[in-house]
Amino acid sequence: MAAAKTYRSVQRRRRAALGLACGVAASAALGVGFAGAADPSLEDRIDSARSDAGQLSDRVEAQSQRIVSLEAQARQAGVRAMQLNAEVQRAEARSRELAGQLDAAQRQLDRLRAEYAKAVKQLDQRLIAIYESEAPDTVSVLLNSDGFDDLSTRSDYLKAIHDADIHVANRVASLRDQMADRTHQIADLKQQSDQQAAELSAARASFVASQQAANRSADAVAAARASTQADLSAVQDRVAELEQERAEQESSSSGAPAYLDGPYAIPTYIVMCESGGNYHALNASSGAGGAYQILPSTWRAYGGQGAPQNAPKAEQDRIAAEIWRDSGPSAWSCA
Repeated sequence: MAAAKTYRSVQRRRRAALGLACGVAASAALGVGFAGAADPSLEDRIDSARSDAGQLSDRVEAQSQRIVSLEAQARQAGVRAMQLNAEVQRAEARSRELAGQLDAAQRQLDRLRAEYAKAVKQLDQRLIAIYESEAPDTVSVLLNSDGFDDLSTRSDYLKAIHDADIHVANRVASLRDQMADRTHQIADLKQQSDQQAAELSAARASFVASQQAANRSADAVAAARASTQADLSAVQDRVAELEQERAEQESSSSGAPAYLDGPYAIPTYIVMCESGGNYHALNASSGAGGAYQILPSTWRAYGGQGAPQNAPKAEQDRIAAEIWRDSGPSAWSCA
């Protein structure tokens, strides 16, 4: 239940400065000037401080929600960037595969072109040889034949040679044209794959930039929230101080003696040691909170709701009095 000790001299200087700032803010909000005007009442100062605390708390909440939103945007952009990176890698792998196919097709096309040129050249040479030699006419073939069967055979042979030459040339030309079409198809596919990879890379870069921008914005909002939280803590301290002042005034006016010279449910020196009298104090190490630095488990055991540091002063006083009644000073390390 123990909390870090608060040095009273530092606390007083801080409260004095904050009290002046809150007083000026309250006067400005109420349209009250300092020249010839009465100071605002204690209740007005408490209300003004509470209003400031509420506004700061709302701002902290809004900033927290903004941070959550920005962090979600950063995560979504990061996930999309990773997905696009995988797609870019697949597109680049496909492009490399097509490049290999294109090289192979180009080499095969070159070979077919060479074969076609060779076949055409051979056909040209054969035609020239036929032209330069004495072409066998029908009469010669008829006279030199040993009979009808030999004549038929000789004619079919000559036609077969001619048809074979033409077939070879046509076949090579057909294969060449097919490979040319195939080469063009692969080239078009590779161009499309390269374009897709470039577009995916650009989209990936865009999402990476969005992720970085969201992270920077979240950091900036977090810094602003820390500043706002510090202001809120200061105003909460001021509220607690003003409420303590009001309790002292009420105790003084009613004639009821304060508990050991203080307005608290336990000895004042213990409260000042535990929290400096701050009803909103929180010990980050132990989780103890409020003016009496009550542990959450103890708080709940005595019927407390929520966190001690967020409970009203009267509720903290009531539970602290019950703890004192049951355990006395042994419940506090500062006793």
